[in-house]
This record gives sequence, C-alpha cells and structure tokens, in this order.
Amino acid sequence: MNKIFFWEKLATKPEDEKKDSLVFHEVAEDQSIREVIRNLEGKMMGNKMDFSDVNPNNPSIKKWIKNLLNEYPKQKNEIVEDLLNEFRYALNTKSKEKEKFIVGFLQLNDTMIIAHSKKDPSLAEIKDKIYSVKTVFHPKNIIRADIIKNEDGKITLSAFEYSRKWSKGHANFWGIKPEDVGWESLGSITLNVEMERFPFPLQIPIETEQLKEMLDNKDISATGKITIGREEGKITKIFVYGKVMDYPQFYDFFVTETEKLEVYKKKFNEIVVAQTQLKPFFDGQNKYQYEEDESKLYKITTKGLSPIFQKEHPRFTICFLTKAYPGIKPTEKHLWALYQSIFENKPLEIWHAGEESSLDHFLLVI
Repeated sequence: MNKIFFWEKLATKPEDEKKDSLVFHEVAEDQSIREVIRNLEGKMMGNKMDFSDVNPNNPSIKKWIKNLLNEYPKQKNEIVEDLLNEFRYALNTKSKEKEKFIVGFLQLNDTMIIAHSKKDPSLAEIKDKIYSVKTVFHPKNIIRADIIKNEDGKITLSAFEYSRKWSKGHANFWGIKPEDVGWESLGSITLNVEMERFPFPLQIPIETEQLKEMLDNKDISATGKITIGREEGKITKIFVYGKVMDYPQFYDFFVTETEKLEVYKKKFNEIVVAQTQLKPFFDGQNKYQYEEDESKLYKITTKGLSPIFQKEHPRFTICFLTKAYPGIKPTEKHLWALYQSIFENKPLEIWHAGEESSLDHFLLVI
C-alpha cells in the first residue's frame, strides 16, 4: 500500500521560534483522499503548465520538488520545511492573521499538493488523520494551492486560488508572468495615467473585468487614450505582478489572451527565426519553405503542399506570411483577398501572428 505524507506549519512565522515547528503525519492510502484531489483538480485555474517551463524566482524550489518526486517514499522533512518556509514567505501573510492559517504539503506516490489553508481544524487537533487531511484540503478551507503531478513521466503544475485570481505572492513564488496566465486569472492591474490637469501621473488599480469592459466600450482606446468621467488622459504604463509593460505591449497581450490567439503566436515563433522586424513578404528571389491560405498553413514539399496547421479563427483572418527565414508566402487566392481588403475596401479583420496587435487591422508593406 502506498504511503501518504502530510506536513504543516503556521502560515505566519511566530515570534517564538519554538512554536515554529513542522507537524508531520503519515496517512494510509485511502480512496477518499484521491477524491479530494480530484475535486480540487476540477477547480484549477486555466490550463496545466509543463513543470519544465516554470521558473521560480528561487531556483531551489524546482530542485526541492524534483528531489521529493525522485526520492519518494523517503520522508524528507528538511526539504519540505524549506519549501514551506519559502512558500509562506512569498505569501507574506499579515501578522493579524497569525495562527489562523497554515501552509501544508501533501505527498502521494504520483502527486504533491502545496497549500495555504485555514488552520481550524488542523492535523495536530484531530486524531482521525484521513478526516483531517480532507478537512484541510476542502474547498471551503483552502485559499490557494498547487498540484504537482507526474503524468506518465511528464511533470505538470496546476494552480488554485479561492478568488479565481492569481495573488501577487503566489505568482511570484512560481515566477509566473502575465503572459503565463489566462486573462481571467490575471488579478488586479494598475494603470499609470497621465492627464493634463495633474502635474504627476495617476496610478489607478483596476480589475480585469472592469478593464475589459472599458476597452470593449472604447473608454480606453487601442492607443492608450482613456476617458474618466469628463477627463481624458493617456495610459503610459501597466503594472501587473511587479512587471512594467508599456501600453502597446499590454494591448497586444490583451488582444492575444481575450481573443485566444496565443496558439497562433506560439506556432509562428516555432517556425520563424526571431527577427527585430517583419520584412516584406514578396520577393521573387526568395525560396519559401511554407505557404498559407486563409485557413491553413502548409509545408512546401517535393510532392506538393502538405497541411501542418489549422489557423481558422471566429473573428480574425490569421496571417503568417513573412520573408524572414524560413519564409512563408500566401497562396494567390489569399493574396487576392488581402489586395481587395486594401485597395477595394472590402472589410477584413487580419491579425498577424508575428506582429504586435494594434488599432490598425492590417498593414502590408510591399
């Protein structure tokens, strides 16, 4: 029978170091605990992340996690305590909340959960160990958690927040950046706004739902102009997770996330060597290795065109065309549609996977 380990500490470091103890319990394998994990997995934010792509600010975090996975079923108290200490430090729990919350670590043969949870009741206070684990990880008690899972040799990371938004401390613990997080889970954003009547910039905190509504209603334009009541201003910077983004960079992120365009940008970057600026695509001397029409991307082979990627989108015509190596050219039909859009004023919303999103629907340089 597989072993289940659980450790816990206070979420706030007590002034008396003697009280800062690590509590450990070993729990027999029980199907009800697996059910608790499945229930928590169903409430995770966004998609699972490949653990190899996660870059915590403290690189030791990944080393500790990998060590715990590889050394199971050995009981590694020191490593778990280091991990929980780092986790609670990142969360920066307020002193007025001390002894009300715990940080805990649950380990099974293929799954680990690190969590921030309400303390009442804790393992130290309940004799029924299985019941106590289920209580600590119950959705009503858990505030935030991460599930690290070994799925047939691939390690994945899933995150949970009771608020459905990444907290700054939680995101910083894993080194999560805005582009790693879905728009719905982004949390609070701060706008740096310059207005004529004020001699200094205003910093305005705003939630994602409100910001999206203002963008959709044109109260904030694609160029960063903002209307607040009767006043107009200019957004110059965006602060999110401690990262500063200029407005064009943020607007590109907004369009990419809300229109679900990241998959196209990722594919483009897989194919095209990084360039500082996309060049004109049309060059008779250039030998292209790819071709695209309105809905598909093809690899040019000796036997003809081989479809490799579906790029249909409910709103935009997705374009990959570029002269940059290895070269992607449009089919004649696709090129004709672009020509008609430019010179015959036929409406066509185009988004290029290799350019930043902008107010201009399309800009073609020939």
